[in-house]
Amino acid sequence: MSFNARIQFLILSLLCIGAFFVNLGTGFPDIMESRNFISAREMVEHGNWWFTTMNLEPRLEKPPLPTWLTAISAMIYGSFDSLFVLRLPSALIASLMVYFMYRFTQTISSAKYLPFISASVLATSLLIIQQARTNSWDIYPHVFLLGSVWQMLVAFEKNSKKALFFSTILMAASVLSKGPVGLYAFWLPFVLAFGFSEHGAKLKENKYKILLLLLVGLLLGFSWRLGVTFNQPEVSEHVINKELTAWGGRHVRPFYFYLHFFLYIGIWVIFLLASFFYRYAKPRIDQNAKQYRFILLWIVFSFILLSVVPTKKERYLLPMLVPMALMVAYLLNGIYVKMKQASLSKLDRLVMGIHTFLVYPIALLAPFILLIQDVYPYDTLTLIALFLISLLGFVGLWSWKKNSLSGSFFVTLGLVLVFCVGVLPQSTEWSYDNYDRVSLDSIRHDPRIEQETVYMYYEQADPRVVWLIGKAIQRPSEQLFKEPAEYPFVYASLQEGLADVQKKALSNARVEQLGTFDFFPNEVSWKLNVYYLEAPAP
Repeated sequence: MSFNARIQFLILSLLCIGAFFVNLGTGFPDIMESRNFISAREMVEHGNWWFTTMNLEPRLEKPPLPTWLTAISAMIYGSFDSLFVLRLPSALIASLMVYFMYRFTQTISSAKYLPFISASVLATSLLIIQQARTNSWDIYPHVFLLGSVWQMLVAFEKNSKKALFFSTILMAASVLSKGPVGLYAFWLPFVLAFGFSEHGAKLKENKYKILLLLLVGLLLGFSWRLGVTFNQPEVSEHVINKELTAWGGRHVRPFYFYLHFFLYIGIWVIFLLASFFYRYAKPRIDQNAKQYRFILLWIVFSFILLSVVPTKKERYLLPMLVPMALMVAYLLNGIYVKMKQASLSKLDRLVMGIHTFLVYPIALLAPFILLIQDVYPYDTLTLIALFLISLLGFVGLWSWKKNSLSGSFFVTLGLVLVFCVGVLPQSTEWSYDNYDRVSLDSIRHDPRIEQETVYMYYEQADPRVVWLIGKAIQRPSEQLFKEPAEYPFVYASLQEGLADVQKKALSNARVEQLGTFDFFPNEVSWKLNVYYLEAPAP
């Protein structure tokens, strides 16, 4: 493996394009994405840039930076019709994360290829790919904080005011993305691990810089929250109480819920697990610099801090991917050095062998496995991708036979890249049961939908429905159904024939059914009936 920085950046760029951008518009928006998209749409249409809304009701739970970026992306494109455009900010921010990882690793290590390896591992990690292709709030705060800690270390090493300034701005951007979540889940574990490792002296030497960074970063970051609290105190108090209740009462999982955290590194899982065997991994990771204790503590502190919070979701593990990818990169680099020195041990060969026989035979047989399963649908690109995956599986086995770790490394990158480009777009369809679905967004540009008020009975409108129909949905008041009704209007119902409205009051209305539409691509039973009601004929 011998190539310069330009080639490294070219390869990393190709990985980002394939893993994050290609076919970015495929897949159904989940609830979190829909909330972001709705708020962005209402920013543009109603000017709610500071006091953010969802379905025209205050939506102050999340800071607005990710939604600002989404709204700007849609404004540049000219509409909210393209999922690719709406997800573009998250794909770009994930690419920025890969760049930050490269530069961060470059700052803490002088090993020639380690920055490239760590950035490549991060770019091809399972959870990073998933979050890069989903424009919710989760990835933003941790990307900004990775850049912040990189610039903080540069400020320590070079006594750079410029680096400290950028570190502060990036920390503020993290807080503006998801409040203090990133500081708790990413920044605090990093600082604790840094302090309890061989680098602890640097924190003591630069304690005043850290204090300044925190004070200014938090002040700038919480400026939005302070602003809305001052202008809408009652709503803000309700939101804060609601969020505190949610963090302690919703999605509550036991402490051990995250014990499967290592799986989210994806295809690199064997190397990550091998790195936890102290006597094997430490000499390989510490041969260039004493980093094993620092990275291991970073992972451990992250796991503990995430586990003590009652509310747990798999995507909350995202900040752990940085130290996990770093650990894998250090181990791969250590094994590569031993290979160049012709001093591979039996354990090195065992680790490489387990990775090989868990990945490459499956890749080799992938086309046959999927064809036997008869999943639907296929297209030409998918078939070509499956053939390439099979070919890469064969090359991976050959690389293992030749004891070529660099060959195996690039084959693994190639497998992830080809899968994301050619198989991932279709694999989303394989999970959908309702292939003949009629999506609700097919009528969002109907003039009657665009011009008239849309009503629907609901306790809380499902964000996915509000997003798909293209505008806010109001809950009808009793007055609406007392003659004379304010015609015309659109009415959406889970039942057919206006069964949940006052039919007597509307018995003379002229009713046109605009259609029956599917809520979700994987739910055949959930249907939404949409009607257009006009005043009775004179």
